Amino acid sequence: MMTLWNESRRIDRFLSGWMSKRQAEVFKKQLHKHPELADKVRWQKRTLQLVRLSARRQLKKELRQIEAQLLGPEGDTPLKNQITQIW
Repeated sequence: MMTLWNESRRIDRFLSGWMSKRQAEVFKKQLHKHPELADKVRWQKRTLQLVRLSARRQLKKELRQIEAQLLGPEGDTPLKNQITQIW
């Protein structure tokens, strides 16, 4: 019997493309035979999508903060002037 941890790791390997072609084929067949496993794959896939989306939003927020620090609220700072002169 597969433990929850091993099953989760196996699903992760499948979703990440880390399985060999043969392993992925066998796993897909198991998904057709076991609807509860297919449901777990759907939930884990959705969870990964949400985690990636959250990380992407956080990164954008941090980049906007860095941009504000470098260019200032009005966008007219010595750094911006130097960059403008270079271009």
